[in-house]
Order: sequence, then C-alpha cells, then structure tokens
Amino acid sequence: MAAAIEATGRTTMVLVGIETAICVAHSAIQLHHAGKRVAVVDDASYSPGRAHERGLRRLADRGIEVLATKELFYDSVRTIEYANTNIFQTPTRIWPFRRASASDGRCRGFDRRYRESGR
Repeated sequence: MAAAIEATGRTTMVLVGIETAICVAHSAIQLHHAGKRVAVVDDASYSPGRAHERGLRRLADRGIEVLATKELFYDSVRTIEYANTNIFQTPTRIWPFRRASASDGRCRGFDRRYRESGR
C-alpha cells in the first residue's frame, strides 16, 4: 500500500473510518511518520464508548490534524485554484469527497471529471 500511496504524489492524506482508536489511528500515525500531512475527520470516524475520544486525543497529541467534515470542506475551498475558479460555474469541483450517485443528476459523471483533473 505504501508504494501505491507514494505513486499518487499526494502529500496530504485525509482519513475516516471505523475504530478511530485502532485502524484509523495506526494508519494516521504510520502516514505521519512517512512525512505525510495527515488529517482525521472526527465526525466521519467512529469507535465505541470512550475509545473514539481517546483515539482522537492520541492523534492530536502526535501532531495529526483532527477536524470536522465542515472544517475539511472550508479548508479545501481556500486554495488558489478555488480562488481562481467561479464556484457557480463548476459547483462539483468543490466537493472532491462526494461520490456520484445515479439519483443525483447534478453529479452524473463527476467521478470521471474528478479523476481527470489530477487532484
């Protein structure tokens, strides 16, 4: 998996998932040690009981960013590319983490356009 991640050329990793204190935490720590900028989305991750909060605290103590989905969205739109793009002409470009669905005609073909953009 490390080779596949390196092949993307990406330096920022955004993680979500089940078992914040185990699976998400271990992945985040390993990526952080590999020199990646890592952000864990707290309201898109889960562990039962107090394990979720303990996992998030552990990550924050190691310098890994912990943020909410809304924060991730607003951080992602504060880029130079966004500043140079008219949001009303290309609304799907600001939702890189949204999956296209057949029931949402506005998103039809979004996955293909997103992959072609190289982001």
